Amino acid sequence: RWNHPDTPEQYTHQKMAWLHHHKGLDWYVGIGMYVNEFEQTATYLSRQILLYILLLTPLLVLLSYFITRRLLHPLKKLSGTAQKVYHGDLDARCKIYGKDEVGVLAAAINRMGDQLSSNISTLDDQVQQRTEELRYTEALQRSETEKYRSLFDGSSDAIMMLTPDGFTDCNPATLSMFEMDSRNEFIHRHPATLSPPHQPNGRGSMELSMEQITKAQQEGSNFFEWVHRKAKSTEDFPCEVLLTNIELSNQTVIQAIVRDISKRKEMERDLVNAKD
Repeated sequence: RWNHPDTPEQYTHQKMAWLHHHKGLDWYVGIGMYVNEFEQTATYLSRQILLYILLLTPLLVLLSYFITRRLLHPLKKLSGTAQKVYHGDLDARCKIYGKDEVGVLAAAINRMGDQLSSNISTLDDQVQQRTEELRYTEALQRSETEKYRSLFDGSSDAIMMLTPDGFTDCNPATLSMFEMDSRNEFIHRHPATLSPPHQPNGRGSMELSMEQITKAQQEGSNFFEWVHRKAKSTEDFPCEVLLTNIELSNQTVIQAIVRDISKRKEMERDLVNAKD
């Protein structure tokens, strides 16, 4: 225990000491400090530090708020502009200029809006142009179809359309040739049922008709002679048949043109008989 200059007669004070021996000089270096003075100094410093913290914390929070707001405000403007562009407002632009990252991002968003506006305008023009082309093509196809229908219905030869599933259409000359009353009646008949069971060469009409249709499909056309049979009188008559693959309403069908050659065959027989 040590006395204190303020109370030299009282040896009641504790001290902290630091002692170091310097070997080269054989000196002892020491320093001492009263414990209560150290504690008072430490307490004072702690209170001062706490006071500064209490005073500075609100200022730091307020400063952080303004700094954060200043940094986030341009980002909010960028986000708002991007949302407007996303929802279709292609005239929205972000009025932020600068060489920092935010300014570069704003310029990129504005360029994106300009490019989208240009692309949509170009696309609208292309769609309008394509729509007009399709209307013109459709009108032309409709005109061609009407012309074809007029020729189809007005032909003196029997003309019919068929697919692998059977007949799909026929002209009035077909109904007259086969003695039928309506188109609906005709298209529900198979080609082989409009013929006798066998052809002059002895082949069955069903088998041979499928061969002729297949040949037309493979080669594009097929011309041959055939014997058909009328529906009501069941009279057989010779004819020439031309099967041709054509595109009709975006579908490949076979057009069959049938011409009755009964008179020509009769004349040929008469000539043969006259020579004999």
